[in-house]
Amino acid sequence: MGTFQDGSAQNFFPLSRLMPQAGVHPPAAQPARSQEEAVTEPSVQLGEVRQFSVSGREYVMVVATMGIFAVDELGATILKFLRSGMEGPPLATAGEQATGNPPVAFPKLYSAFEREHSREEIRGGLSELGRMGAIRLRGVREDAASSTPPKLPSLPFPQKSLVLNVANDCNLGCSYCFAAQGDYGVPRQMMDEATARRSVDFLLQNSGDSDSVTLVFFGGEPLMNLALIRRLVVYANEAGRKAGKRVEFSMTTNATYLTPEVIEFLSDREIGVAVSIDGPKKYHDLRRTYKSGLGSYDMIHPRVLNLLRNHKTRRVAARATLTHGVTAVEECFWHLKEMGFHEVGFAPVTSADRDDYALTAEELWEIMGAFRQLSRLYVEKAARNEYLGFSNLSNLLSELHAGIVKTYPCGAGLGLLGVGAKGDLYLCHRFLESPEHRLGSVYDGLDVEKQAEFLESAHLSHKAPCQTCWVRHICSGGCHHEAHTRYGDLYHGNPHYCEWIRTWIDSGLECYGEIMERNPAFFEKVIERQR
Repeated sequence: MGTFQDGSAQNFFPLSRLMPQAGVHPPAAQPARSQEEAVTEPSVQLGEVRQFSVSGREYVMVVATMGIFAVDELGATILKFLRSGMEGPPLATAGEQATGNPPVAFPKLYSAFEREHSREEIRGGLSELGRMGAIRLRGVREDAASSTPPKLPSLPFPQKSLVLNVANDCNLGCSYCFAAQGDYGVPRQMMDEATARRSVDFLLQNSGDSDSVTLVFFGGEPLMNLALIRRLVVYANEAGRKAGKRVEFSMTTNATYLTPEVIEFLSDREIGVAVSIDGPKKYHDLRRTYKSGLGSYDMIHPRVLNLLRNHKTRRVAARATLTHGVTAVEECFWHLKEMGFHEVGFAPVTSADRDDYALTAEELWEIMGAFRQLSRLYVEKAARNEYLGFSNLSNLLSELHAGIVKTYPCGAGLGLLGVGAKGDLYLCHRFLESPEHRLGSVYDGLDVEKQAEFLESAHLSHKAPCQTCWVRHICSGGCHHEAHTRYGDLYHGNPHYCEWIRTWIDSGLECYGEIMERNPAFFEKVIERQR
């Protein structure tokens, strides 16, 4: 466990985020008291932490602060003692990690350790554990684990990204599409130039002090409205220059319109591209078909290869959707990597139980096994300063390293909004054309009252089942659209994923600790660059 000097911590992860708090020094031992009196005497209690080990070294993640710390032998022994006889930390799948652990009076704690450690050493160990927030020091000068209840974000909140539905239409008919095969259940139409320009103006005018903003071209299939995209990029760059802001562009495409001319345009204009592709032909064609039922793999394969060869300015990512029968994660990953994708990410399908493409519980855990296998290889490569490009793990490691305490699962309705073909604003691209989730328009402005109502209701503090879960500041209850699809309520949590998510984050913690042990520079050299 690191020593603290001048309010900083050593041997403390993330290295980029120190905790300049005053030291906590428990009082000297007091004479023994009756059991009734001992209830109120100064004591120590295990804090809400997730404990894990890497290569024999103990770590804790403090739930309230998202701080990740290495713990020395004495600190690990104290934490074990405070678990009240438990042989080890609760299973990762259990949400509550420190429930039912009673406080221990200082005299009892001292007597348990002073055969092997001096009281000064014990006090030092307790001080550092208190500084971390790994223990609660009751009845002393300060409890470092206490935290202020989170506040709602101040409005107006700066907009960082807009997802533009430039084509409310699609030439494919993917059976699992959340957008009703591209038209979101409303008449098909293309965004016009006036609406697109107004969207750019809205983003720049509402971006606050941000020095850069992002426009995402989305659909449907956005390249069905390529002429608009070409003109809008020119307009956005000029408008951004006048506003003193950099405008970045990205696109999600099904790749069917990737001609050499289109690829040249994407490269010249530095437009990031994510391709929706589910793996080899036998998996991709199962549900990513034309509306006639014909598979799309043979059409997109040569186009994707051409994109990967000729997009010179931005790395190209693959996004694969995992559905019932499409769970061969490793096979799909290596197929896509061999094609040349820099990043490959997997998304379990958003579905209701009744959908024929919904993943079964058994399939979800099969996916977890594959994720863990890829994670092991990721760590081995990271130790050699190599990058595997498994974006599910990269994204998780990035969050753990940044140490962000999240009270919302994503930027939906906050720094990110979706824009419908007519200019209406929505919580995110998944809620496009849903009147219930409309937040104004780029013409009339953001409905701040409705936004505030959403942010109040969607706040983590209102999701009762999440309050004792150790991953709550990473997961924050899960995707709003997933909750709306499965439970009919976007403010609902996603309990069907809880144990799976906890297992995945626990695996990520182990990977994080091992990379920090073997090659901590990887995070600055690779992860920060990826961000």
